[in-house]
Amino acid sequence: MSAWPSTLPQFALQAGYQEDFQDQSLRTPTESGAMKVRRRFTARFDVIAINLAMTAAQVATFEEFYYTTKKGGSQPFTWVHPRKQTAVTLKFASKVAVTSIDADLFRVSFKIEVQP
Repeated sequence: MSAWPSTLPQFALQAGYQEDFQDQSLRTPTESGAMKVRRRFTARFDVIAINLAMTAAQVATFEEFYYTTKKGGSQPFTWVHPRKQTAVTLKFASKVAVTSIDADLFRVSFKIEVQP
């Protein structure tokens, strides 16, 4: 499994960073009283919204990584969890958006899914 390229930014921008914890519970209505609640599954897939500031050259490197190395974002890779600062296995979980910030600076936005 390949790792996040070292030539790309290693830290997400704080603006727009968001972690969504997956709901692992299943609720079943009863004839009367409170709903029954049980755990649906043990492995969870939390989703993290990432924004990175990149130069045009870094965007080209990212594009190569996404389309060629990761086969259009379909294969997992290793990187450091943005908040926990521990090595994790990730998969892309959304489309990638590239927007211009300045003449040679771009915001690359996407969501990643933390693999169990």
